[in-house]
This record gives sequence, C-alpha cells and structure tokens, in this order.
Amino acid sequence: HEAMAESYWNIGMYGHAEQEYQLSMRLAPPLLTGPMLSYAHRLRTRGNCYPAVELYKRALKVRPSNMAGLAPLIACRLFLGQYRVAAAEARLAMTYGWREEVFRQAIDLAESALAVGATPGTVRISLPPRDELFEYMTVGLSR
Repeated sequence: HEAMAESYWNIGMYGHAEQEYQLSMRLAPPLLTGPMLSYAHRLRTRGNCYPAVELYKRALKVRPSNMAGLAPLIACRLFLGQYRVAAAEARLAMTYGWREEVFRQAIDLAESALAVGATPGTVRISLPPRDELFEYMTVGLSR
C-alpha cells in the first residue's frame, strides 16, 4: 500500500495517496516506521507540518534516535513557530553526535526567532542543496 501511495502522490492524486498511506500505516507491524515517515516527509514537502509532526512523533516513539524522523521534526517545529520545542529537540539530536553543526544552527535559529518574536511560517533552516539533510530539513519543497 505504501508503494501505491507513493505512486498516487507522484501523479498528484493526493486523496488516493492519503488513503493508501493510512492503510499502509494500519497494516504495518508496530515497529515498522517506514510508512509513517514516508507520509510525513510528503506532507512536510508541501508545507503541511501539523500532521507531519504527529507522524514524526509516532515514529520517534519507536526509534528515538532515528535522524530521518528527528531532523525533519525539528525543521517542522521551526516552521510552525514552536521555537522552544525545536531548540530542545535540536539539543537532544546533538547528543547523538551526528551533524552537530546542523542542530547547533537549528538551536541558534530557534533562540533568535524567540528573541525577535518571529512569525510562524517564516523560520526555516538553510542547508546547501547537496547536503545529505537538505531533503529532510526543508519545508515546502513541493514535488
């Protein structure tokens, strides 16, 4: 069902894709986070971070150190204006010892946004397109 969801998404049939994603998540074994992460990534690329955040949180309950869930969750938190939570989650991500400079950037962005009262939807982490985290931390990169 996940493959069917991806196919529907790729041709712009988002309603059918959502049905297939929901079905794939219901049928997946409890420890399989792939379908929810795939759907969350698709939602995030269209700027739909509210439902994506919930899916990332569910996936991280199963695998807390999964950077494919944690990095985009932080990006969505920044985008949604949840700056304190974004900073806390970025601090947690730094404890895993991977790409600390990216998560330091997220903390700095969150703290700066809090200081100036940045409007939700205006704060995004900036990474070069060739960076391995670019696709995971970019919000609204619709495809």
